[in-house]
Amino acid sequence: RMPVWGHLNSAAEYLSRTQWVLRQGRPRYDVGFFRQKGWGQTGIGAPWATNAGIPTGWTHGFLNDSGLFLEGSTFTGGRFAPDGGAYKAQVIDIDRFRGQEATMSVRGAKRLLELAKQGLPVVFFGDWSAPESIGYRDQAVNAEVAALVAEIRSLGNVRDAAGNDDIPVALSALGIRPTVSHDSSHLKHVHRVADGVEYFYFVNAKHNFGKDRLEYLEQEVRMTVSDGGRIPYQLDAWTG
Repeated sequence: RMPVWGHLNSAAEYLSRTQWVLRQGRPRYDVGFFRQKGWGQTGIGAPWATNAGIPTGWTHGFLNDSGLFLEGSTFTGGRFAPDGGAYKAQVIDIDRFRGQEATMSVRGAKRLLELAKQGLPVVFFGDWSAPESIGYRDQAVNAEVAALVAEIRSLGNVRDAAGNDDIPVALSALGIRPTVSHDSSHLKHVHRVADGVEYFYFVNAKHNFGKDRLEYLEQEVRMTVSDGGRIPYQLDAWTG
């Protein structure tokens, strides 16, 4: 027998409680990043968010052109896809997988214009002064995309971010703040909502397992909940 076997029940109970939290309700993210391609496991992170946003509490997800047309892809209550990722804002990225080009489909640009007119905060990252259509470059289609993007960028709830450091500035100008904020560290979290209860799961985890060194962490964390009348409760995953 191995001495560790005597601790397996406690370890299993710990994992069952943390997994219970991670299965409650639906996730809520701060920002969605638009990508022209739907490649999810590229290892290429979001601009600014991976190196600076996540370490200070920001959360994000990705969506592509098709993600703008799902049944739940609406802007309601200040959130895009309220029953999905519930994003506060969208960052429109350049095509990182094909020459850093500013491209978008006509239907995607039209849908984004509809959402922006409804109030969805949007940030265009990179140079979108001369956007083109994805795929075959028909000049008439390119011109239509350029006109649609120009109209979107003219709206009051849309900002440009030329570089990584400009993204948080643009989000702040649009009134977008992270739900969780803290000094830069290895602290990671997941935020989920179910039946009027908000769940925050925090973990001290390395981003790059090959390079980062995990150290003891003790810091102040600020959380913003949707209802100021909520009562905080800290779950001890070891005892329940």
